[in-house]
Amino acid sequence: YNFNLDQFIKSGYGKQIYVLQQEVNAFKEKTDFNEEGKRKIILKTLINLSAVKKAYGNIKDENMYHNPLLIYLMNSVNTENSDLKLVFKELAKIGKSIDNKLFEEAKEELIQELNNSKYTIGDEISTLKFASSFIDNLKEGDIYRFIYNSETSGNIEYVVNPNNKQEIALKLDSSDKPFALIKIGDVSKWIKENLVEYKENETFKEEGYFETINDKDSPINLLLGSRAFYEGWDSNRPNVITFINIGTGEEAKKFVLQSIGRGVRIEPIPNQRRRLDKLSINDKNLQNLKDKYKNEIKTLETLFVYATNKKAVETILK
Repeated sequence: YNFNLDQFIKSGYGKQIYVLQQEVNAFKEKTDFNEEGKRKIILKTLINLSAVKKAYGNIKDENMYHNPLLIYLMNSVNTENSDLKLVFKELAKIGKSIDNKLFEEAKEELIQELNNSKYTIGDEISTLKFASSFIDNLKEGDIYRFIYNSETSGNIEYVVNPNNKQEIALKLDSSDKPFALIKIGDVSKWIKENLVEYKENETFKEEGYFETINDKDSPINLLLGSRAFYEGWDSNRPNVITFINIGTGEEAKKFVLQSIGRGVRIEPIPNQRRRLDKLSINDKNLQNLKDKYKNEIKTLETLFVYATNKKAVETILK
């Protein structure tokens, strides 16, 4: 019986998928060349996640949905100019200050695209205009609030647990909560090569941040890594997945499908794993919420995918 990803989503068991038009190709260039291109695409992904987090915050019902998360999946993590290092650099620079002109450009491009695009897998009739309404009024300060868990900009610091050699948490010095998690094979080499100039904090928490990533109060909004976490974990949280120099050809089929499979899971209300419009629950209160938060619900039930090779990912999905 054919119950592939396409059927799974169309039957309501997963988030609907949209692969963005703009490719993450600035990162093919491994030097500081085209730094503005790199910063703009990272800004776009952060604006996108902020919009979904804004939609989540509007509903104000902690029993509904999940706290949205952005995943960066990179091809290289430990080479000299690795994808991970380049993304980290951009996150650090955006954490320190946001170029207003670039921010407005990224926002406008995203709004234009969503207003004129339909799902890659899912509803083939209406556009994704519902999501752009949450982008329209976003300000730079919202990026710090929604992404960096901070009221203001700041310098990056990192948090390590001496008993956990696989993760590094990132925080701003203007906040007491981490906002991102790097999860790779062994972090000690990466710290030595990339974080010497950054301030270190130690934590002695028994549980790692990755172990508790599904908790409602997990502060982690961004997950960075390579193949270390694309299989073997379940989460409803991913709403944005960014492939950087990975999944660029047909040979990446298994990887792309498995990692996107991590992102489509949905649980609008506890123990109900179908999109809200596909649930036949006779509950007046729920019906009122469905009517009141139509755009919020659609946005939370969407997985936004940024690809280095859009055509390859679309071909694999289709």
